Amino acid sequence: MADPRELLARLSAQTVRFDTGLGGGGGGLANIDIAHALGCVPSGLGREVVECCFLDTEVRPSAKLRMQVLGAVLSEWRKQEEQLSVAKVELSFHQAMAVFSRTVSPDLRRLIDRAQADLDNARAQCWPRDAATMVAPITLAALQEIAGSSACDACHGYPMVPCTRCGGAGYVSWSDRTRANAICRSQSAYRDAWSGMYNWILALLRDAEQDAIKHMARALSTREVA
Repeated sequence: MADPRELLARLSAQTVRFDTGLGGGGGGLANIDIAHALGCVPSGLGREVVECCFLDTEVRPSAKLRMQVLGAVLSEWRKQEEQLSVAKVELSFHQAMAVFSRTVSPDLRRLIDRAQADLDNARAQCWPRDAATMVAPITLAALQEIAGSSACDACHGYPMVPCTRCGGAGYVSWSDRTRANAICRSQSAYRDAWSGMYNWILALLRDAEQDAIKHMARALSTREVA
């Protein structure tokens, strides 16, 4: 069966017709079958991503998609801030114990060092303070990356074992330079400040897209058999 992503291009506003088959080895599927398969995708982020990335030549996220991404981002951001706050309190508590007891035992020193390491790690995981200004450009860039992804030329999108080129993803990701250009930041700024947030949003969208494609593939398989 053809990739559902490729089949969706037949439903663009410029070319859609529901009374014709695919032709050229399309397995007897008609455009109405593709539309039916898309309709089998549950409403949610996955369907929004698929429609945004594969139904038109231009990536234009809907208001619903933007709000769903924003909601997920705010939840993750809140989680990061909570983890940072807890780490700060833990370190302050152990430091206060040292001041109160006027001595630092080996056990207390280990607790302080561990709390400091936890705080450093929590800070490293946090997005920049001005992350809110980058949600829109990063989301658009991530959607464009998904829309323009090509199958890995080593495993052809079906890795039977971990692929050394794509890491088992089945597709080739954008380079850091391409991502930096897409969000209008320097390559060093992308790596130092924005790569974590970019990868998080990309993973959110990728997971949703792949789940939606699985629903479509099942629906299309049923139509092919029929």
